[in-house]
Amino acid sequence: MTRDELKRNVFAAIDRRAEEIVGLGERIRKQPEMGFKEVKTAALVEAAGELYHDARVRLIFATTGGLAEAEPLVRRSPEIMHGLNNLIQNAVQFARREVSVTIYWDAAIVTVEVADDGPGFPAHLLGRLGEPYLSTRAGDANHMGLGIFIAQSLLERSGAELTFDNLVEGGAHVVISWIRANLETEARSNAAAVNAAGA
Repeated sequence: MTRDELKRNVFAAIDRRAEEIVGLGERIRKQPEMGFKEVKTAALVEAAGELYHDARVRLIFATTGGLAEAEPLVRRSPEIMHGLNNLIQNAVQFARREVSVTIYWDAAIVTVEVADDGPGFPAHLLGRLGEPYLSTRAGDANHMGLGIFIAQSLLERSGAELTFDNLVEGGAHVVISWIRANLETEARSNAAAVNAAGA
C-alpha cells in the first residue's frame, strides 16, 4: 500500500467513526433527555449494546452488583455510550457464538467487563492495545485499528480505566472501571446544569 493510499484509508476510517458519533449526537439532539438523564448503570450499558447486533452471536448482559449498595445512577453521555458500543461491537465481530457483558458495583467502584469466545487478542499486541492504527485484524488492509483507540479515549474522558487481557479458556476480555463517586458526581453535576438551564 502506498503512502497516499494509507492516508486515504486512515481518513476514510476516521470519517466512518465521525459519522457514527454524529449519528449518536443526532439521536441525543432529537431526544434531549437521552443525553443528560440519570439512568441506572445496567440500563446505560444495555442501551450501548443495543446499538450493535449480529444474529449469529448471543449477547448476554449480567449484573453482579453488591446487594448492600444501590445501583449507581450515571449520566447517559455520548462518550460512555459510544465507547462501550465500540468495545461490545468489537467483541461481537470476533466472537464465535457468545459475548458476555457483566456490570458490577460496590461502594467504591463500578466495572463493566466485556468478554467474547473468539480467538482473543494477539499476545504480542496486548501491551499496546489502545494505540491508534494498531489493528488486531491481521491481513485486513481496509481496517485501520481505530476502534479500540477511540473507545479507550472516550471512556478515559469519563474517568474510566481500561485493561485488556485474554481469558484462560480463550477469548478477549476488557475491563472498564470507574471510581463510583466520580461517576456519580459527574451525573449529578450535569443533571444540575441541565435543571439550571431549564429554570
